[in-house]
Amino acid sequence: MKLPGLWLCVSFGCAASRGPSCLSAQFRRPGDFILGGLFPFGKDMVNLTARHVTPVPSAPRLFMDGLIWALGMRFAIDQINNSSSLLPGIRLGYDMYDTCFEPLVALQPSLLFLTRNGTTGIGILCNYTEYQPRITAIIGPHKSDLCLLTAKLFSSFLIPQVSYGASSETLSNTELYPSFYRTVPSDKNLVEAVVMLLNQFGWNWIATVGSDDEYGRGAQALFLSMAGNNNICIAFEGFIPTDLAEPNARKQLEDTVKLINSTKVNVVVLFAYSLPAQALLEHSIRMGLGKKVWIGTEAWMLSDVAAYTPNIQSIGTVLGFVSRTGTVPGFQEYVAELFSSVEQEKFCQQSRELSRLMNTEVLDTHCQQCDHVTLGDIWPLLRVTMVQPVHMAVYSVAHALHRALGCTSEGCPKTPIRSWQVRKDVRAKWQVFVTSQTDCHNLSPPKGQLIVAGRIAILQTRTTVPKSILISFPPQLLHFMNTLPFEVNGQSFRFDQSHGTNTGYKLIFWAWRDGTLTYLPVGDYDQSLYIQKSQIQFHTADKKVTMAQFLLTCLRLRFSWRCLADVHSCLCQEPTSECFRRCQPGQFRRIKGFNLCCYDCTDCSENTFWKSTSCSPCPQHQWAPARSTQCHERTERFLFWDEPVAVALMTLMALTAALSCLTALLFLKHLQTPLVQVAGGGRNLFALLWLLLQSLSCCLYVGRPSAGLCVVQQLSYALCLNGCFSTFVPKALEISLLTEFPRCAPRLLRWVTHGRAWLLVAASLLTQALLCFCHLHLGPDYLVADYKSLPSEVVLVCGTQSWAAFALLHGYNSCLAFVCFLCTFMVQTPAKRYNVARGITFATLIYFIIWIFFVVVFATLRTVLRAVTQICTIQATTLGILASYFVPKCYIMVFRPDLNTGDYCQNPFLVPNFCDHLHPKSFLSVIKKNQNSDLKPGVLVPGACRSSSQPQKHSINFDHHSRNRERKKNVNSINSTRLCRKRLSKILII
Repeated sequence: MKLPGLWLCVSFGCAASRGPSCLSAQFRRPGDFILGGLFPFGKDMVNLTARHVTPVPSAPRLFMDGLIWALGMRFAIDQINNSSSLLPGIRLGYDMYDTCFEPLVALQPSLLFLTRNGTTGIGILCNYTEYQPRITAIIGPHKSDLCLLTAKLFSSFLIPQVSYGASSETLSNTELYPSFYRTVPSDKNLVEAVVMLLNQFGWNWIATVGSDDEYGRGAQALFLSMAGNNNICIAFEGFIPTDLAEPNARKQLEDTVKLINSTKVNVVVLFAYSLPAQALLEHSIRMGLGKKVWIGTEAWMLSDVAAYTPNIQSIGTVLGFVSRTGTVPGFQEYVAELFSSVEQEKFCQQSRELSRLMNTEVLDTHCQQCDHVTLGDIWPLLRVTMVQPVHMAVYSVAHALHRALGCTSEGCPKTPIRSWQVRKDVRAKWQVFVTSQTDCHNLSPPKGQLIVAGRIAILQTRTTVPKSILISFPPQLLHFMNTLPFEVNGQSFRFDQSHGTNTGYKLIFWAWRDGTLTYLPVGDYDQSLYIQKSQIQFHTADKKVTMAQFLLTCLRLRFSWRCLADVHSCLCQEPTSECFRRCQPGQFRRIKGFNLCCYDCTDCSENTFWKSTSCSPCPQHQWAPARSTQCHERTERFLFWDEPVAVALMTLMALTAALSCLTALLFLKHLQTPLVQVAGGGRNLFALLWLLLQSLSCCLYVGRPSAGLCVVQQLSYALCLNGCFSTFVPKALEISLLTEFPRCAPRLLRWVTHGRAWLLVAASLLTQALLCFCHLHLGPDYLVADYKSLPSEVVLVCGTQSWAAFALLHGYNSCLAFVCFLCTFMVQTPAKRYNVARGITFATLIYFIIWIFFVVVFATLRTVLRAVTQICTIQATTLGILASYFVPKCYIMVFRPDLNTGDYCQNPFLVPNFCDHLHPKSFLSVIKKNQNSDLKPGVLVPGACRSSSQPQKHSINFDHHSRNRERKKNVNSINSTRLCRKRLSKILII
């Protein structure tokens, strides 16, 4: 509300023309009920440690806020006295004193308030039933440490005391301080607001300083406990002296500034009253602490610290919380009118006469410097100093008094108000004594008397055994102050269970405009904090921000909601103060260095999720990516039909199967040709059938595996491969007999040729079938759910249960391949002759090479590549056999039919070797023995035609006839050998 210009002109004119006013005489007035007031008029304090006697305290400099608070109490009482609805017919008086911020100074008027009405002493009595102190209630004091002293005193007499500024949480204990009330929130609410402010800006590495008094120590203790629970680390905590006259006060302040500077923090939280706060700020400026973010409270933010601290703008950014109170309508006009009146002699004379009625000779107000204050001195602070808490305190007592007196609209009875209200039924039956002593058992009241000691009523009798009964007697004023609400300027208020009022806070920013300080509201707190960050101009905002710095800032915040949702915080360079970056969800703390509050944020690893403060592993059937806050269900992983790898392998399988079918058709067409017959005849078709089945068995490895499929996979591979190798065995043995055992060949060839060769194939398959049953008994493959190979999927693979059974199953085929290789790999191929042994040799060699790689890879894989490996092995084995054994024969049948003859397919080693062992007379027996053989041209039979009657070495015979007979004999042998070769070749071809 604006002050009329007339009042300002009158005030300034009077101040310039006249001398001191009588403002100091305006703080005492008589009345029906007196309210005591304790206000800090004096700003400077005295060094009490150096006193030997108690001097009269003096305050050389006036504390303007204290004066305004006292005027606020006077204004509220004048309003009540002029009201027709509140305490009608009752006139309230007031008696205000200076505390000088000193407990000893505040104790003097407090004791005066307890004196009996009309006297200057306090009687030590056991019966306080009729005791009537000179005051009804006390307003103040402002500081918490003063309230702790006075509250104990007033609570002993249960006199209501309402503070307008004490916020210590200790005063919330209603058991220790039953008559203490306050119209400001407690420090607990303030600390909660400060912690929320720090969290919103991400400041977690801070320094906290408190004044060495009850307010600073209590608020800082609460802050430290809450900061630890909200991930805020305290780099430095300390206290500054409140008595600046102490010899070591300067050194303590300097040490505090040095320690703050050494921590490299950018945020300082200051819990102190105006004088210690001003001293700390002055030393910070003088010692070049640098610009910081100072978070304060209304204890010093709204005082005249800024006005009396030189170069205060250089400290940086100042934010703080003040109680959210409204304005008091008419107060500024009231003060202006009062300052105009105190310049009038008649008004001053009346004021002094009224003050003398209050026994001023006992204890003076001690605010003589108030007489030199003008309206121009106090006017700037009228708009910022909170008067509503004082206004509420006065009205709370007035409403309680109104109810205690039983006032009506017509008036109020002027009955005395005592601290105790005894029920009429108890008063009629018992004689009551009220005492402040806690133990009155030594008293000897008459029979039937009731003694009230403190808050306990004790009934004693003389006729019987003494006994005690407890009866609750609520004090008169306290009862109505605790239970009923009261109204101030249309707003309703009520004291809570801790005798306080929580009106919330406003966040204030010190805004400088052309050198003028403005208290700019930038936020509100009421259980939650709202901040208008765009209104805050930090001391770092003058730095130019490039796009690179913006991106780096957002990258440091991982482009989180905090950076994206509040671009202003990135562009306006909010100060940072952190020993660690705030961990995001999915990260846990890893302590670094020696300070437990300093740590790095480490992402939770895969398959772990962030739970509260640490990373916990996911269940086996679930997974989580790195830096996750929850687990997800695993998906099944196997070789799907639509995967590119599966499609490629199935395409290869189809081509292999088609190649097997085409080869079989070609062999079937040329079944009676010399080339097919020398390769095994009908057994080739049998082998190609098994190769076709083997290539088709690759389908068993694609798709979701099951227990049955796992069992069938290895069995099908072993059986199909055995069906192919079993057809190679008779041919390999046949070649081995004719090349390595020619003398045994005539009697053993019948076991590996023609029909008996099929018996050998059937025996081999039967043996493999028996091994398959053994494999099933010893340990077949089973379905394995592998949770370790892949991070987010469960791999379904067929695992090997018994490697012994696996070796037994596939070892038999390896033995067959090895036998075939040994029987054929030493056979040499002369020029222009076809060698059937070479195909068997290469087929078995390719098989061994593939299986060497297969066993190594198959034993180590636990993923879907296990199935891919097996498919590739099957296809490679099939293609290897086709390419090495069947395809060359197909080439001859299709592109070189001229080579598909008996001469080319005849074994070049057959005639010169085998017939040399036979005598011409034995030729028919050889023919008979070999008629049952299936030897065909091309079979390597070295030594098969060597004659048994070769030319022998004889002694030299010079007889001419002898030489002729020998020559004739040799000619006959050569002719017989040629005839043997010719006929045997024809038979073998047939």
